[in-house]
Amino acid sequence: MLAPIPIVLSLGSLFTGGKQVLVGFAGIVMAGTIVLSQSRAGTASFLAEMALLLGIVLSQKKGGMVAALGTVFVLVLAFVSWLATAALWHHFTELQDTMWLAVTKDGLRMVWHKPVLGWCLGAFTIVYPQFRSFYTNLFVNAAHRLRSGTGRDRPDRFRSRAPTPACFISCVR
Repeated sequence: MLAPIPIVLSLGSLFTGGKQVLVGFAGIVMAGTIVLSQSRAGTASFLAEMALLLGIVLSQKKGGMVAALGTVFVLVLAFVSWLATAALWHHFTELQDTMWLAVTKDGLRMVWHKPVLGWCLGAFTIVYPQFRSFYTNLFVNAAHRLRSGTGRDRPDRFRSRAPTPACFISCVR
């Protein structure tokens, strides 16, 4: 999550004038693309990073910095609302599907079984069925996309990327 880096640089005194505006614009575009990619976890991570940044700024008691950070947040929201569609907003409000959470838990159980050597990259589709904790007739491919038997991608609401990095970290260890 690199979006906070240009945002912090634009709020600091390292750049001035046009360069500061350009770096701030880069941060706004980076943050907006996180939301536009329809990644709930990415959006939640970005919001957590911004809350941490706000906490740091508030602890230093810099009122101007808080106002600037609020302005950046409003500009990110304006950028996203300008480019977003109704399907994007619907995606973020549709939280009743818990299958992605089950895939995440199952993926973490996979890491628990082989924490040092892991299962190897690309083996998720072969190994995952023995760890699956729910019944489905969908094909779980690469821990972030569920496919129906026809091979057609399911809607984006079934996305979860948490097991993939966990499996990768397990393989690298």
